[in-house]
Formats: sequence, C-alpha cells, structure tokens
Amino acid sequence: MRKKILVLTSTYPRWKNDHEPGFVHELARRNLAGFDIVVLAPHAKNSQASEIMDGVTVRRFRYAPAAFETLVNDGGIVANLQKHHWKWLLVPFFFAGFILATVKTLLRNDIAVIHAHWIIPQGLVASIAAWLVRKPLPILVTCHGADLYALSGKLMSWLKYRILQRADFVSIVSRGMMRPLQSLKVPMEKIGVLPMGVDVLTLFTPDDNVERSTRKLLFVGRLVEKKGLHVLLDALPLILESIPDAELEIIGFGPEQEAVCKQISRLGLEEKVHFSGAMAQSELPEKYRQAALCVAPFVQSKNGDQDGLGLVTVEAIACGCLVITSDLPATADVVVNESLRSASGDHRALATSIIQLLSMQPCEREALAAAQRENVISKLSWEHAAKEYDLVLERLADSGAASA
Repeated sequence: MRKKILVLTSTYPRWKNDHEPGFVHELARRNLAGFDIVVLAPHAKNSQASEIMDGVTVRRFRYAPAAFETLVNDGGIVANLQKHHWKWLLVPFFFAGFILATVKTLLRNDIAVIHAHWIIPQGLVASIAAWLVRKPLPILVTCHGADLYALSGKLMSWLKYRILQRADFVSIVSRGMMRPLQSLKVPMEKIGVLPMGVDVLTLFTPDDNVERSTRKLLFVGRLVEKKGLHVLLDALPLILESIPDAELEIIGFGPEQEAVCKQISRLGLEEKVHFSGAMAQSELPEKYRQAALCVAPFVQSKNGDQDGLGLVTVEAIACGCLVITSDLPATADVVVNESLRSASGDHRALATSIIQLLSMQPCEREALAAAQRENVISKLSWEHAAKEYDLVLERLADSGAASA
C-alpha cells in the first residue's frame, strides 16, 4: 500500500494558473511518484473546498465568510497583517479552522508523515493536531524564510524552539538559513538544506528565437518590503542619467502597490516604469527571455523578514536571463558571482552595478548568464528537489511505522 503524506501549507494555488506562488504544489505533484499526497490549505473566495489538482488531493478549510478569507493571499500572512491590522481578528479563526481540519484529516486517513511548510503556523498546527489525535506521527517542517526571520521576540523564539524540537526533521531552502536555525538549538542531524525547485526542463528554458532587449530591466515578485523594489526604484533615476533609454517592467501584486505607485510618481518615473500586474507561471518565461537583466534587490524588512531563497532568480537564470541581486545570505546559493550581488538596501551601489552590466556588449552579458545557468540547472531543478524530499519522507515514514 502506498504511504500517504499530509501536506500543510498556507500558500497554495487557489485554482489553475493562479498567480499565487505554486512551489508547494509543484513539489506535492512530483512527490506523487512515490506517495499519495493530501494537501490541506486555507480556502479563499472562488476556490473549491475540495478538488484533485494535477493528481494531488487538495482540501481547503474555511476560517471566515468567503469575502473575509483574505489573511493569506496577495502578499502572505505577515505582510497582510502589517498592512491591514484588522486582519489580526482573523488569526484565531484561522488557527482553529486549520487545527480542526487537520485533526479530521488525521482521523479519517492513514497518514504516514505530516509535511508542514513554514514553522508558524503550519508546524504549530501539525504539533497540536498530532497531540490531539494521540498519534506519534513523524513531522517534517520546511522553513522558507519568513517563518525563521520575521517572527522574533522571546515568545515567538520559544514557540519556534518548541515546534522544531517536536519535528523529526527540519529542511531549509538555502544554506544562508543555517545560522538562524541553529540559534534555535536544532540538532545538526535533524537539519537538511533542501531547496524548492524550478521547472528547468520544460517551462523555464532559454529560447534563441526570442530577441533579448539590451535595455529592459525586469522585476518579478510580490510587492512587499523584503523584495526590495523600493531600492530599485530609487536607483532608476541614477541609471537613467547614464542610460536614458533604460526601462523597468514590474510583474507582481501585493500590499505595497500603493506605496510603489507613489514612489514612481514622486521620482517622475511614470514614462519609464511599466506595471504588468500579477502573472501566471506559464506567462513568465517569455518575460525572462526578453529582459536584459532581472533585478532582485532583496532586503531585510523592518520586522527582520527576508527571502529564504528567491525562486524568481532561479526562474530567470534558467531562461538565460542575467540576474543581479543583493548580498543577503540566501542569494549566494543561486548567484555565486559576487560582482552580481550588490550591497543590500544600497540604491547607489545597485545603480552602479546595473549601469556596468547594461554598458557591456550583449555577448558579455550572455556569457555571464550562461555561467549562472550552469550553476543552477542541476541542483535547483524539480527533479533534484523532489528526489531529495522523497528520500526524507520515505525515511520518516519508515521510522514512524517502526515506532507505531
């Protein structure tokens, strides 16, 4: 009989071709080769309560009337709580609904392993639900960044410590996350660096038939502070002084959109910045193939949050687009060339680096892009990622069966 894995997540596509990040679903559907996968995620307006998506059983729990189920999407939980303080009222209902749905799922299914994406809330939900059903279920917790960096303070640190002590294995998506995880006293033998993957074989691929711009900058990501778009916008006037025909396309949506629009207006960049809004994954490769540079100026936000890996950088690189990013710890796993990692938060340093890159001959940028692609094509493919997670899940499932 095939082992059944319960995946707990707050970020998940609400429907086919949703613009919400889909990496949890992409991993789940690839884990289907060795397991039966059940995903439990929050419901959202117009999403189905239960469905089969690419072979994955997806169940969505309710936590408020549909019009108010807005805690998760279009920016993520942390960003939404910062932007709309009234959404804190949704938090207890979210937790209660999540725990109840998880308990029901555990009672009705023979679950071998719980895979919780993010320490809080999913790691906490997994621990509480397993205790309530009195089952010694193995728990895998995957940290993606915000759960490790943003939730600080004595209470949250203690809570994360307790959750991770209960977990049987903890995966992080980049080596840069190792130090903050170890500060929570997680034993090294319980930690693995297991990045999410990118479809580098069929979707995010180069296309020599697409003409690449020599002047277009591309930003892709949620419009939240840690993505650093404000730094790029501050850099753009300096870039335009040297390269007047440069332009920027922004693909994304989020709680900072109003602030971004005001910044563009204040800097007089209306003619040089183009908003394309949120896009489905299937639409992004063409944008990556056309851009001269993809800029990912990640920063640490005021609450300590920062990116754990930055999959958009991998997507762009896989499409043959040269990427420049910041020097935050997580970026070193993807962009190994230090000259392509600018000082985080320093718009002048970012402008200088972009001007240098745009001033190169196209063939020179292509050579740098090819070197970037060679670095990520194997270690950050979905085939590699799914295999690594399969091994961990199989080991946990076997240990759980032996202790049952």
